[in-house]
Amino acid sequence: MEPTSTAPLAARASGKRVCDMVAERSLRDATGGVDYVVQDNGGPVYRSNRELNFAYCRVLLAGDAKGTDADLLEVRVAHGTDTNLLRDVYAGRKPQKYPVAEVPGYVEPQSFVDPEGAEHPGAVAKAQWGDWTIFLTLRRSPEGRDPSGDVVALSRQVADSLKLSKEREEPLPSAADLGVTATPDR
Repeated sequence: MEPTSTAPLAARASGKRVCDMVAERSLRDATGGVDYVVQDNGGPVYRSNRELNFAYCRVLLAGDAKGTDADLLEVRVAHGTDTNLLRDVYAGRKPQKYPVAEVPGYVEPQSFVDPEGAEHPGAVAKAQWGDWTIFLTLRRSPEGRDPSGDVVALSRQVADSLKLSKEREEPLPSAADLGVTATPDR
């Protein structure tokens, strides 16, 4: 394991990238420098007209670990509006609002268990980034890091790397359109 930093991660990926979406240095810092392997890298997948279709990446602990207990990071990017995400945001059902202007979403701190049974802090971020939904899970964060801040920064790196716009082709459905009574700050 190489030394890692506890400084906040950059919102833009630079240098070598994992799955063409997140900075390798950021991944190392966010996970405490553990050895990892990239598995199931759907990476950015483009249509024949060179427009993004979807992107997927799963990063696992290196070694013999299998299954979701071995996951360090999972990134999914899909085209379209996630109405379940919007319902949760409008109704205030998630503890932390996604902290990027014009991007409805949430951040949720969680705990995850590794293959040896040890519990680690982590977080999930889900955001409606323009016409795209970004879902990012960080399952292992070392002491001294802010996993909620890390998932926001990593999801911003994904949006930047894939050149996703916050602009939408069609307006987002409103809370009323989705049959939800909005909370005042949503």
